[in-house]
Amino acid sequence: MKTILSTVLIASLWGALCLFPKISQAQYYSQGNNNFNVTIDKKIRPITDVNYYDNIPASQKVFIEKDQMDFELIVENTGNQNLTNLTVKDTLPKYFTPQLYFGTFDKETAIIQTQIDSLGVGESKVFNIRGIVSNLPASDWAKQLVKLTNRADVYNNNASDTDYASYFAEKRVNPVTGADSLVLGSLVSLTMLTTAFGLRKLARGY
Repeated sequence: MKTILSTVLIASLWGALCLFPKISQAQYYSQGNNNFNVTIDKKIRPITDVNYYDNIPASQKVFIEKDQMDFELIVENTGNQNLTNLTVKDTLPKYFTPQLYFGTFDKETAIIQTQIDSLGVGESKVFNIRGIVSNLPASDWAKQLVKLTNRADVYNNNASDTDYASYFAEKRVNPVTGADSLVLGSLVSLTMLTTAFGLRKLARGY
């Protein structure tokens, strides 16, 4: 009987020793299946448009000084694990002044930034920025199209993504018209009239 019990006990211990490594391997494999993934989609629209676009080509619209536009950022958890402590960062393009925005804005770096404490599986959050085209250089941009790009980032210790939205801007030189041309014309006429009277006096001697 003792021999049988000893044999059973030894067999049980051996089975347990063989089983534990398999359990450990299964836990490691399950951890390896964890998919931490996040995406960010950056879009743009003119203030007069109801639709957002990935990019706006020059054939669709060229932005000029004082034009308003909206940026939209969509952050989505596309993995199978919850995400925490996500940083959302938007690097604004040149010659763009934000008027409405999320989070905080650093004028020195032109970065708008905020934090997402938790984002569940399949969950998404939308962030919006509204601003105005401003301070376009006059000299080297006159009648020249320039492409400007806006960058958006999202990241934490496990996942990250980046997206861009581009558009075109132009510094337009306004021709002299209306009151300005009237004043200029009056000055030219006055100058010519004064010169004519001067020549007449010179010719007549009085």
